Amino acid sequence: FTTGTLDIQVRPGKITFGGHGGAVVRWSVLGNFSIALKHVDYFVVVAKKQGKYKVAGNCNASHSDSSFNFIDYSSVGYVGPIEYFIYAIFLDGSISQRIQIGKTIIPDINIKFRRGNWYDY
Repeated sequence: FTTGTLDIQVRPGKITFGGHGGAVVRWSVLGNFSIALKHVDYFVVVAKKQGKYKVAGNCNASHSDSSFNFIDYSSVGYVGPIEYFIYAIFLDGSISQRIQIGKTIIPDINIKFRRGNWYDY
């Protein structure tokens, strides 16, 4: 069977950080998500770090919710700019175009900033 030319419309969400050291990447599917997601098997999350694209992991599609969260454990310990993209993988094996979710800078969690020590290092 084929999904035809089904197009997924995505609204990028926030990229935040949790206590686990990795980024939390969020997005949601727009429009009539129940029809669109009925044909999606999963999402592949790709991180662009230092100019290179690397698969960060996958996120299973939900057929009852339009919002998705992905924790990027592959970037734990990485410091610097990072950009996230997703690909929708459809049930027939076809792949959507690359969809940009957002970008951020992952801070060094070992540096403690306190008032007055900004220029001390």
